[in-house]
Amino acid sequence: MLGLGSSLSQHTSPDYPQLRATFTSDFTSDVDGWTAHSIQNSSSDLTLAANTNPNDDLGTGPDSDGWLRGTYGVTQTDLNGIMKNGWISGYTKSPGDYIIISFKVYLVNDSGKWGGSDDVTMFISTPIAPVNPEVALDTEVTVNGTTDVDLDGAYTGTAISILTQTAGDLPQAGAVFYVKDVVVQVWN
Repeated sequence: MLGLGSSLSQHTSPDYPQLRATFTSDFTSDVDGWTAHSIQNSSSDLTLAANTNPNDDLGTGPDSDGWLRGTYGVTQTDLNGIMKNGWISGYTKSPGDYIIISFKVYLVNDSGKWGGSDDVTMFISTPIAPVNPEVALDTEVTVNGTTDVDLDGAYTGTAISILTQTAGDLPQAGAVFYVKDVVVQVWN
């Protein structure tokens, strides 16, 4: 024996990340409580449809079911998109918590209805520091982002938002987007 047994430290808390809460939306049966957010005239000017297939709709794009389709009825001039209120319950924030969000998005390039043919800057808000991915048109893009939980703010299930806000990227009337496989996880 080397006599090391009594000198080994014992940990009472794990040294690895722990999953504290999870929220998912797959949109296969309904819109999962997502609603239009900050739409130009009224929320009815963004029509949402569940369990769509971009390829069936357009003859191009991803060929799979389970996409949430959004279609704008009017041109947008400010922050706009979709949000989910009350996405998490029974969670109490702790120091060191952080959020990982991921989803797939497909923006339809239809005669400049996303401000041209360049990438669109999205604004993903998880009631804390936002994630701002650049999303190419007519391309299935997987968005992944990590943010710290704001320990000074109330964080008990407020909104997740998938939005556009950059002036040159605001959708015009008739613009279409698709979102799929939303996963939001709180880790510590």
